[in-house]
Amino acid sequence: MVVKVGISEAKSSCVEVDNEPVIPGKWKGYGGYLRVSLQSYSPFSTPIRLRDFLSKYKNELEKIDVNESFYTRANTVAQKYIAKIPNQVLSLLCDYIRQQNNILFENIQCENDTDIEISELSPARAQTTIDRIIRDTKIIRELKAIYHDMCQICGVKLKLPNGSYYSEGHHLKKLGGIHKGPDIKSNIIILCPNHHTEFDFGMIAIKNDRVIHMDETDTYNGKELAYTRNDLSEEYLRYHIKHIFAK
Repeated sequence: MVVKVGISEAKSSCVEVDNEPVIPGKWKGYGGYLRVSLQSYSPFSTPIRLRDFLSKYKNELEKIDVNESFYTRANTVAQKYIAKIPNQVLSLLCDYIRQQNNILFENIQCENDTDIEISELSPARAQTTIDRIIRDTKIIRELKAIYHDMCQICGVKLKLPNGSYYSEGHHLKKLGGIHKGPDIKSNIIILCPNHHTEFDFGMIAIKNDRVIHMDETDTYNGKELAYTRNDLSEEYLRYHIKHIFAK
């Protein structure tokens, strides 16, 4: 098997899937996988190794915060499959790739970590892709069963053609990124897709068992919740209002 080395642009944010890779190898039999759609693949005429990059820019990299990065203070590659890359590191890496006489697509940039990501694929064609990460963890599945897939804001239960119901779990203090929220029941609410989107964009929140909405004319603004939960943390409800709502 010929191993090709190159670089691609991420077409979308990662999504969690159950399907194994086409050639799973040692990853066979895992409960879930993270998949990233790629585009604009550019093969390298001169293969590069990360260890060579880390060695060449050792002094520069030691001045950059390596928290959650793909390398450590010892300038070795960390065992992470998906990791952030600070813009300063990205700039050094792009310079290194070009120095090896490799073609690198232009306008590469590092975006903030968000659950909703919109990227323009081509200047000539105004095509956009929108992906939301649906983290259907064991905890979320348990909450869906307990609350019968009912949205806590509107009380809607979406019935599918096969007779089952659909809902989505939302972390009030988002997982990862700058928030680093926990994947625990007290941080998760069950929502319909519409109200999940509004929570993602900070349009809606919960305060004193009532709905607050950026749009004061919204149907649910000021209304009581469809149901209350004693296990929902006030800490995370307040965090959502302070750091995400109306931001």
